[in-house]
Amino acid sequence: MMTFIPMILVSGPLAGFLLGKWLDLKFKTGQAPTVALLILGFLAGVRESIRIIQKVSREQK
Repeated sequence: MMTFIPMILVSGPLAGFLLGKWLDLKFKTGQAPTVALLILGFLAGVRESIRIIQKVSREQK
């Protein structure tokens, strides 16, 4: 399970960036959606990584 953490930390911000970029191009809003979704993707990746680490540490006890 611990091997998924790097992929989670990369995929969240990447998905946020791509979705934000698409919204920027579709609605011509500037960079606000890209930045907001990039930050949300990063936070989601960190949150999920913490949950995995907690689960693994509980299983080892």
